[in-house]
Amino acid sequence: MDENIQINAAAHNTEDQATGSCWDTSRKKNYSAPVSIVEHFALVLGRKPNHSCGASIRSVNQVAEERIRLQVQIEASEQREATAQARADAAEQRVEAVEQQAQALEGQVSTVVETNAHLQEEQQSQRDELTPLRQAQSGEVVRLVREQLDNQMAELITRIHSGAS
Repeated sequence: MDENIQINAAAHNTEDQATGSCWDTSRKKNYSAPVSIVEHFALVLGRKPNHSCGASIRSVNQVAEERIRLQVQIEASEQREATAQARADAAEQRVEAVEQQAQALEGQVSTVVETNAHLQEEQQSQRDELTPLRQAQSGEVVRLVREQLDNQMAELITRIHSGAS
């Protein structure tokens, strides 16, 4: 039975000399190879070297430790990426909120500008209405002052004439 396993393993497995990893060219055939249950568990539990790859328990453990280390690095990297994405999303939400606030302020400024223009027009209209009234009032005041002065002069002249006679 061991011969079958080794022959089958040699026929269907190859070892990459550069990386030391082994890859299976025909897994279906390998799974159908007759292997005793004891040998199978010895391979799975790491108590017997994997003859098809020529890997010892120590090298398998080193590969497992390297995988664990890489997995931890990957998880940390994914966590950093998730944190960065959350920060980016939060920043984008803040930008959207600021843009909405800016639009609201632009609307308020537009309303204030329109109201200011309307008030300026109304003020100019009132000035235009008041100008003739001021001129008329000023003319009336001048007339009344002249009339009063004329009356006072007439009184003085009358007194002077009555006092001179």
